[in-house]
Amino acid sequence: MKKVIKIMKKDKRVLFAGKLIESSYKPPCENAAVVIENGIINKIIYNTDFNDLKRNFNDYRIIDLSNLTLMAGFIDCHVHLALDGVNFQKAVEQWDCDELLFKRLKREFKNYLEKGILAIRDGGDRRLINITAKEKCKRERLDAPIILASGFVLNKKGMYGSFLGEGILNNEDIKNAVEMLYQKGVDQIKVLMSGIVSFKEYGRVGSLQFSLEEAKEIVNEARRHNLKVMAHASSAKAVDMAIKADMDSIEHGYFLSEEALDIMAKKEIPWVPTLVPVANQLKEDTRKFYTEKEIENIERTLDSQLIRVKQAQEKGVILGIGTDAGAGGVYHAISYFEELRLFEKAGLSPTEIFKAATENSAKIVGLEDKIGGIEEGKLPNLMALEGNPLRDISSYEKIKYVFITEL
Repeated sequence: MKKVIKIMKKDKRVLFAGKLIESSYKPPCENAAVVIENGIINKIIYNTDFNDLKRNFNDYRIIDLSNLTLMAGFIDCHVHLALDGVNFQKAVEQWDCDELLFKRLKREFKNYLEKGILAIRDGGDRRLINITAKEKCKRERLDAPIILASGFVLNKKGMYGSFLGEGILNNEDIKNAVEMLYQKGVDQIKVLMSGIVSFKEYGRVGSLQFSLEEAKEIVNEARRHNLKVMAHASSAKAVDMAIKADMDSIEHGYFLSEEALDIMAKKEIPWVPTLVPVANQLKEDTRKFYTEKEIENIERTLDSQLIRVKQAQEKGVILGIGTDAGAGGVYHAISYFEELRLFEKAGLSPTEIFKAATENSAKIVGLEDKIGGIEEGKLPNLMALEGNPLRDISSYEKIKYVFITEL
């Protein structure tokens, strides 16, 4: 059982770590202490010991993590709190019953924290459950990861995504939708540039939803309100259009081209490849729903995405970790480590995976000044685990303590 410790703004704490990983740019340092005051990291002390800390910080609560490695918490760049990954219809039916919905969400929040996932960016839903969840967590001071809400999703009326948004028709609808989302306090805008990947025919994806002119209008309206745009884009055409429109991140990105990766690297457009929604269809309990030909297409789709992830890393594309949790077969929190394992299968090193899960993902969700590393002025949203995750990512399965902050 992981111990989740909530640090209040009034608390004065010192975390004494046997190993400290500040960022992917620095090797772990031994016997270091993180001093926390007023809800932020006040200072880092190197080459110290527990007795020195007790003498010098006698009015602080000192937590002994001398046998553990202390590092920044994880960030999941793409989830859907409105869905449970188990039964789509049942989850949707719960939208009308707050008691059942939040009973499940509290369970999901607990799982996220215990897995060290301390911030999540929600990819939207028609009923604005992501906003409601964020507000409820703040109002009731619930123990939960930081939630970045998208509200409803901008999709074309009559096309894929009716459970995500009501649908829009023209530029006037775009302006009104972005304004409405801004007024509701969203953290980013989510737009569907394409449909979803088909498993019946390899390489086939649902149609483009917006023209380039409309895509640029979405970005312009979002920029007017200082909001980022996350683009659901599967198919080379959808990705290319999202890039031309200067959207802020590519979500999914199945079948994108190598040329697109070159441009993304140059323009510093991040990619959240969401490998696990496809990979999980190959598990024993889900593959039985597909024909032999469909299984072959799923395997080819996953293999092509793994190749692109490796190429993206080599080209310098900013890679983030997102699970699409809530999608069919993708369970909240549990699927995060599966996504990390798939990055490893793609050929990324433990250090590269660490960077994607922390620093890169913090940048993608717009919280790079607050989380994603251990440094003065950042929030102490941290976790302590056994082993060295920069050598072996299985260390992430050995989390002992999680530290979250009162916001």
